[in-house]
Amino acid sequence: MSIELRHAAACYQSADGEVEAVRDVSFAVTEGAFVSLVGPSGCGKSTLLSAIAGLEPLSGGSIEIDGQPVEGTSPKVGFMPQRDQLFEWRNIWDNVTLGLTVRGEKDAAAYAHVSELLERYGLAAFAKKKPCQLSGGMRQ
Repeated sequence: MSIELRHAAACYQSADGEVEAVRDVSFAVTEGAFVSLVGPSGCGKSTLLSAIAGLEPLSGGSIEIDGQPVEGTSPKVGFMPQRDQLFEWRNIWDNVTLGLTVRGEKDAAAYAHVSELLERYGLAAFAKKKPCQLSGGMRQ
């Protein structure tokens, strides 16, 4: 997967007026590359990641993934926020499969893939546990 940002900009409205979160950011990430966004708190890192994931629109510029413009969310992109977003009343399996449930996914292969991923990351034994029963790292 390749990602390209061209002159990305993001602004928010606040009670005090417009806030410029990101201004004129351009970069490209080639397939297989490992990239880190580093900067002080409030510099727009999370805003850029949210825009790349299609969760927040840009106010200017463009983002392409594999040469296609980002216009909303895509099943190609996963996003892990700074803080986990697990539902405390759902067990781990139900949290992990929530996206499939919301989409009305009935394909057994999709659920088998979830089982494989839980196994790969050492979480299969915790599938029926609640989030409060996992460590912080396991929750992520």
